[in-house]
Amino acid sequence: MALRITPPSANESGADAARRLGLRRKIFAITLAVFVAGAGGIWSLRYEFRSYAFLAQFLSPQASGVIVRVEKHEVQTQEVTLATANGAVRARLYIPRGIARPGGMLLVHGIHHLGIDEPRLVSFARAAASSGFTVLTPEIAALADYHVDGASIGTIGESAAWLEARLETGPVTIVGVSFAGGL
Repeated sequence: MALRITPPSANESGADAARRLGLRRKIFAITLAVFVAGAGGIWSLRYEFRSYAFLAQFLSPQASGVIVRVEKHEVQTQEVTLATANGAVRARLYIPRGIARPGGMLLVHGIHHLGIDEPRLVSFARAAASSGFTVLTPEIAALADYHVDGASIGTIGESAAWLEARLETGPVTIVGVSFAGGL
């Protein structure tokens, strides 16, 4: 006895094709919705990723990982001397590579004999520069000598003006560590 297979009728193959097309459209729509939701979720977490990368690099300059590698920029340092009303001021500039017009940050050290060479300050400046800021750390002689004086306020203001003029990107952010925050 021979088995005979008959082809489906035209209506049956059309219905199957329509079902397959509908299934493909549903799969595509679900895939697209998952992709858009995932991209939206990542986009909404972008500041958290940047914050994580900054903190990880601040705590450990050798930090690595996917988020740190994505958010990190190489940093170049320059020793500079600022001419102020109180005389020449030694300073260090931390410049992120690969950013056309980075914002500026003036980072003023606290009361510490190492001044701008204090390891935690250097780590903070590098992490901020790696996150996309050009960071200037001026040496405030009075704070390095363990005292606070009014002349330091002028030095801080002139340092901020110098950085703003150099970058030409608008006002700079000023961060003062410890007693420098009060100045």
